[in-house]
Amino acid sequence: MTQFTHDTAPTQYVEADGIRFAYRRFGAPERTPLVFFQHFMGTLDDHDPALSDAFATDREVILFNNTGVASSSGLVPDTIEAMARDAISLIDALGLTTVDLVGHSMGGLVVQEVALARPDLVRRLVLVGTGPRGGEGIGASPAWVAELFTRKYERQEDMWLPILFAPSEASQAAGQTPGEARQRLADAATGARENATLKGQIVSLHRDLASVGRGGDFPPCWVTGGGEIQYLFRVTLNATDSLTVADITPAERLADRRALPLAALLFAGPVSRRNFLGQTQALYDQSRARGCRYYVTIADRTGPTQKDLFKSLLFTVEAHFYKVILR
Repeated sequence: MTQFTHDTAPTQYVEADGIRFAYRRFGAPERTPLVFFQHFMGTLDDHDPALSDAFATDREVILFNNTGVASSSGLVPDTIEAMARDAISLIDALGLTTVDLVGHSMGGLVVQEVALARPDLVRRLVLVGTGPRGGEGIGASPAWVAELFTRKYERQEDMWLPILFAPSEASQAAGQTPGEARQRLADAATGARENATLKGQIVSLHRDLASVGRGGDFPPCWVTGGGEIQYLFRVTLNATDSLTVADITPAERLADRRALPLAALLFAGPVSRRNFLGQTQALYDQSRARGCRYYVTIADRTGPTQKDLFKSLLFTVEAHFYKVILR
């Protein structure tokens, strides 16, 4: 059994069919691996460690972000079949020949499609809170269900209380039990600047959900009260297979920047991909703990014949940041 658990397993990356997938593996590798598929708007950070760690006592557990979700590259597919194809590409890239699949809600739709497309790959399915294509009530949710996903909350994570917990007082109380991450959010909300950031994150998330359907992404760590993203760095992708980092911290964020773990980051000149990841690891770990991501802008200085280099450098940045490419 590996020494890692749900909360300590490192995020790894593998490229398949042009997509860079983020995943985590932990548990005992002797038995058939168990791959978890998340619900609508969920990421690999949203699985319940009480379940995944329990399964990991005697088998390997794999959590992942499918195409376009959070730290995986690409655009989110608009069909269940395409989501299944991408998941199969990931499983194949990990060298797995037989897997068991757990699918929750929309993830349950995807795992059924995976089993239909590759019966040689899938040994067993666990379907949780889901249904089959054409099943009674599938696709006919009442309007109040859709409203739950777009309702505004003082704390964005509270949206899951009416969705994932029963309306009883005991169940709602269980959903509100303060954990370490929830406590960090509560502490941050005590300051005026932090409170404005949280409100801006909610605005940003709702804007993304309404416009491009990417409401499952993490909110930006820095954002104005009106939901406008604030950028930390400009990262230049160089034709010499290197990256140059420039500080573009907004003036109103200078106090916040001084509290960031940036001691290892060099701004003097180009750095290799490996050094970039090493120097920004502490910052990425902090953003994961806060449940957000820092945004950077990308300036492309690679040549017209260096498309593969451009992709490789971009994937490096995407490992730790969300990005906007300057055109």
